[in-house]
Amino acid sequence: MALPWLTAIARNEALRMLAQDTLIDPTGDINSFSDLAGRWDDALPAALDVQHALAELPAPDRRLMLLRYADDLTQKEIAMRLGIPEGTAKVRLHRLRSRLRHLLED
Repeated sequence: MALPWLTAIARNEALRMLAQDTLIDPTGDINSFSDLAGRWDDALPAALDVQHALAELPAPDRRLMLLRYADDLTQKEIAMRLGIPEGTAKVRLHRLRSRLRHLLED
């Protein structure tokens, strides 16, 4: 279960860095690998904290979060997959993000 979640985090982080042009400078030169490795070293503890926080959630809540963030489904797609109203999926995701935020702050 951890591998898909960590893969999604790594993918999203790489896309975020590319969007901010932190991997490629304006001249097109790729920054040093050691600089990139340092960023991953900083991100790994946070990824592990997220994994531990997810493990504390009940299985249905973990499934909802994984459908949204690991499988990258929209709220509408999640609602259809789980057979619940879209508004219910939206509220549950909002509450889960708040609960995770609280777990990660402790």
